[in-house]
Amino acid sequence: MNPFETFEQTPEQREYLKSAIKVLYQYKKDFDELKENNQKLAFVKLLKELVGISGLKDAKDVTDLYWAGKLPNPIKEERRDKLKRLEELAKTPLVDELIIKIKDLTYSKMKVFLMEFTVDELLSFDEKFQKENE
Repeated sequence: MNPFETFEQTPEQREYLKSAIKVLYQYKKDFDELKENNQKLAFVKLLKELVGISGLKDAKDVTDLYWAGKLPNPIKEERRDKLKRLEELAKTPLVDELIIKIKDLTYSKMKVFLMEFTVDELLSFDEKFQKENE
């Protein structure tokens, strides 16, 4: 389950979560020490003090996520987004080339081409076409 889904209720809480994550990773050593010593209340108070834009309840909710190991790493999330954008950029010229090649296929050549795919792959293609036509 995505921690943002369990915590995010309002735009203010989403902003608090983003700010809290930055603070947690900035002061990771201090927060990890509090966690190791099972000082949850001190953890909540420090988080509230350092973030400073919300109440104790939001700090406690973020602390619970951190304690449970369900808080996302913003660096990993950012890298994942960048990799996804790079993949899309890399795919665009390839897809454009393939469209031209597919358009040039005759019916019989298209049939031979499609026969090389597995039934599962063909069903996957068919599902994608159905979604596009809905």
